[in-house]
Amino acid sequence: MVGSESLTPPTEAAPPPKKYGVTKPLSLSGPTEADLQRNAALEKFLKESDLYESEEETARREEVLHQLDQMVLAEYNKRKTGMLENCSSYKEVKERLLTSN
Repeated sequence: MVGSESLTPPTEAAPPPKKYGVTKPLSLSGPTEADLQRNAALEKFLKESDLYESEEETARREEVLHQLDQMVLAEYNKRKTGMLENCSSYKEVKERLLTSN
């Protein structure tokens, strides 16, 4: 009698699973002196061009983001009562509410 192992063809080794996400850094060395100079020149240009937001604009943006977070938290609490039952976490509810149309 022949064993069942001999009836099945040998299997090839499975390829390693694909990795998605963060890639390795191109370099681990710090910025060069030229990099620091270019960065300083860019920041100077941005400030002179009035492309940085003012402290008032920053405060307003943070206030709006806080209000949005509170609204999402309220929706998350509704989920606990079954209104968003397909969501498993506060983070998922937040992502779904902030990215939906």
